Amino acid sequence: MVSELTSRLNKLALCLYNKRKIYASRYYSRQSVLLDPDNIDGWLTLGDCCIEEADLNGALNCFEIALRLEPRSPLILNNIGVVLSSMGELEAACEWFERSAKVGPEYFDAMANLASLHLIRGEIESAEQNALKALRFNPDCAQAQWCLAQLTRIIHEAERCRR
Repeated sequence: MVSELTSRLNKLALCLYNKRKIYASRYYSRQSVLLDPDNIDGWLTLGDCCIEEADLNGALNCFEIALRLEPRSPLILNNIGVVLSSMGELEAACEWFERSAKVGPEYFDAMANLASLHLIRGEIESAEQNALKALRFNPDCAQAQWCLAQLTRIIHEAERCRR
């Protein structure tokens, strides 16, 4: 159970994070999880701060703890994929994004991340399918729009080379 103090620390940490005051946000997030180790929001904000500070191992640790507390969270599964992708572990990242999309079939971030990975690997059809799925749930998803724009560019380049 999240206490009132822990809840206030979470809100403060998130507010500071949103204002890009990462060091202060990390401090208050850390305080909130020290007070309540079962505080998922605290672990998520602390993990996000770790990513911003390029502490990918720290971020992975935070998200793994959060996952133990809430194993069917598409957000947490996706965040682990983001960290692994940033570490260059693209195959593992893809598996985490797929798990996220399976658990949360409307979680467009996972689909957009899958689209980006498929694009990087040159898997055009899979990239397009996942980008379109993401846009179906969020037409404003910038990452999915970017993937489709890249796919369009690739297709036009390929057609131009055939001429």
